[in-house]
Amino acid sequence: KETADEVTNLALRQKLENVIPAISLVYIAKKYFNKSDAWLYQRINGNIVNGKPAQFTTNEIEQLKHALTDISNQLVSVSISL
Repeated sequence: KETADEVTNLALRQKLENVIPAISLVYIAKKYFNKSDAWLYQRINGNIVNGKPAQFTTNEIEQLKHALTDISNQLVSVSISL
């Protein structure tokens, strides 16, 4: 299970790699998770916290998907209205 979680987190980091410079992780952490940006960065990067790699729960991954979709929809809405 630990190896599967590591693979999932690595895949997530790779998927977000090109997007992170274009979005505010501070905004996502606060608005969608009510957490600090450090909390979000720890999970994206798999930092060691309390002796274990930080990782998203299944629910948190769904929240992140929702956040990215919501932001995407907002950007599309602005684009269409210009």
